[in-house]
Amino acid sequence: MSLLLRPYQSTDLASLGQGIMRGNHRQVFYGSTGYGKGTCIVSMLAGAYRKGKGALFIVDRITLVDDMSKRLDAEGIPHGVIQADHWRNQPWQKIQIASAQSLAFRKLPEASLILVDECHALSKTVIEVIKHTNAVVVGLTATPMAKLVAPPSVLPAQSDPWFRRAMMRTSPTASTS
Repeated sequence: MSLLLRPYQSTDLASLGQGIMRGNHRQVFYGSTGYGKGTCIVSMLAGAYRKGKGALFIVDRITLVDDMSKRLDAEGIPHGVIQADHWRNQPWQKIQIASAQSLAFRKLPEASLILVDECHALSKTVIEVIKHTNAVVVGLTATPMAKLVAPPSVLPAQSDPWFRRAMMRTSPTASTS
């Protein structure tokens, strides 16, 4: 199956990449409900896989682990799941999916890219992961300023033009009513 991005998703992912190239290794990817963040996540993980780089996708609920695993399967992307007794526990895979709860009890895999779902509500475990990694970290959220639970050093610089645009962006698919 071939992943198809909408034009605004392609534009935003390119902006994210430009920010990373400028040295902004901690960014927030904002997309309102219906934006297609899941598709963008798969695209970023697929890009890491094609480059032979390790990537970790952290979700805040265990139920989301299998959902993303199915999406990666549909794109033919080999991956593992970091979760007790999960049938897809394959730590040798470059791409890994984990719940924040599971990471509290396991060794962090090598990754050059860490994607954090629902980054507006970071757990202490995820904050520690972010503080102690050299990987590029991209937080994803539909509600970027709902709650500030991370220390400012973990969050992207709000002076970054991409970050300011992302915070003000509304999805073309969002309802205006």
